[in-house]
Amino acid sequence: MSKETAIIRAIVESRVAGTDRALARYMCLTCGYTYDPKRGDAKGGIEPGTSGDDLPNDWCCPTCGKDQTYFARRDD
Repeated sequence: MSKETAIIRAIVESRVAGTDRALARYMCLTCGYTYDPKRGDAKGGIEPGTSGDDLPNDWCCPTCGKDQTYFARRDD
């Protein structure tokens, strides 16, 4: 992960520190795709209700293919 990506991730995560992690949405910092635990990821075999913390380690962005190190929690 680049220094710029790490800084962006730190800023985003600090803004959502109080957000319920089970309901938190995660955004790909490369393409903007948002993983929403309420919807899951049908293409990736992820059932609705799966929190971002419970995604399999090999799960990647369904839009651009980046791994989870490129994702940050959203604050909205």
